Amino acid sequence: MTLRDTRRLFGSLFACCALLSAFREDPVPATSAFYSARLTGSSQSFTGATFIPSVAPVVSATQSATRVALSWPRVSMSGTADVGYRVMRSASAGTVEVCKGANAPVVTGDTVVCFDDSVNADISYTYTQQPVLVRDATVTWSLSPSASSAPLVGPRIAFASVGATVSTTGPSVSVPVPVGTQPGDVLLLVSVSGRQNAPTTPVGWTLLASVGLSGGSALRLFVAWRIADTTQSVSWDPNANSTGASVRLVRYARGTGNASTPVVAVSQVATATGGSSATFLPSPNPTTTGANSEVVNIVVQRKAGVVSLATSAGFTLDHREIATFGGVPQAVGIGGRQVITAESVPLPAWASTDTGVWAAVTAAFR
Repeated sequence: MTLRDTRRLFGSLFACCALLSAFREDPVPATSAFYSARLTGSSQSFTGATFIPSVAPVVSATQSATRVALSWPRVSMSGTADVGYRVMRSASAGTVEVCKGANAPVVTGDTVVCFDDSVNADISYTYTQQPVLVRDATVTWSLSPSASSAPLVGPRIAFASVGATVSTTGPSVSVPVPVGTQPGDVLLLVSVSGRQNAPTTPVGWTLLASVGLSGGSALRLFVAWRIADTTQSVSWDPNANSTGASVRLVRYARGTGNASTPVVAVSQVATATGGSSATFLPSPNPTTTGANSEVVNIVVQRKAGVVSLATSAGFTLDHREIATFGGVPQAVGIGGRQVITAESVPLPAWASTDTGVWAAVTAAFR
């Protein structure tokens, strides 16, 4: 073999190596926003796709009864790929994945939502989410996890539901517990009558407040509480006589880890006004004596007006109704606010579509 032949042979080998190198699959980092899958199988067919946006959005965490509601802006991928999400919860005890299986994140429009049902009372949590592309049950591509959410403390107690309202003009009434009540929940007995006279607290219940008005616009707002058991109703005499009364039970669920007997975190606050008005600001403001409390503000107006929160002061309108006792209408409103620290809590201002007298009771549980 001549020197020229040797050079030609090595030149051919070099060209072949270069050609093979051109078809080599370049690795793409798993944390990159660029996705390329040319040679790894038919299930990956989205060459040149990208996550939009390229930075994972931060999770918004809010209390939803005794759960934590999580939401964030939707992340999409160019092409036809569906984006999934891994949601992580961090606390002092460590980090765990939540929102899995039947509780997996759900996309609604441009928002992704899921619920964390396993929080413990009084524990501070933060959340992150990571957009992922899953193929054949394997995460093949992902963005870096989002920044942590703002901290949220697991609720001790929260509004859950209101049972059926029962009206009576007789000496006694049987009031059903709300559907879904569990042993250990907190129940409030809320009675409104057209008589100033106070009823007797039923056996097994603890009085919160009893406030009344006399005269032509007589009114009595009575509130008591107890821990729920397996009893399905409470029989009780609201002491209304022919004036009638409307009675309902309000249910507050307690968070995991809050199994002890709840304490009233503030003494009852009861106010009443003999003046007729379409607006009402209960007073004085309560001061909670324990952290992570639920402040409950109950108002009643002796009219058939629709009540609402004119100034919320951080309260949520949990329930409102118009009931009739003995032919006399009355409107009931219940607001609630979670208070993380022991503090003085400003009460909301209420408004009605009618003019009448008002009464209110405020208390706090934890």
